[in-house]
Amino acid sequence: MQLFKFSIILLVSLITISGCESEADKEKRENACVDRTTSRYNRDCNDACESDPVFFACSVETEGNVIGSGCPAWYKRMPREKQISECKKETCNAWVPFEAVEHCYK
Repeated sequence: MQLFKFSIILLVSLITISGCESEADKEKRENACVDRTTSRYNRDCNDACESDPVFFACSVETEGNVIGSGCPAWYKRMPREKQISECKKETCNAWVPFEAVEHCYK
C-alpha cells in the first residue's frame, strides 16, 4: 500500500512538473504564433491588394467608411499596377492589428 501511495504521488508530481511551461518556452511559443499569424495576415493582405486594390485599400484606410471619403477616386487615377503597389505599401507589411495576434497570448 505504501508503494502504491508513493507511485501515485510520484506520478502526479511528474505530470505537474512536465505540464508547467517555462517562461522561455512560453515566449518561444508566443513568438512562433505571432510570426505565423503575421505571415498569414501579410499573405492575405497582399492577395487582397492584387484582387481588388481600390476597395481593399480604401476599406482599410477609412476603416470601412469608403463612401464619400474620396479614397476610390484617388486610387482610380492610377494605373492598376500602381494601385496594387500603393495598396500593399499602405495596408500590408506595416503593422498587424493586435486582434489578429491576441490569441497567441492566451
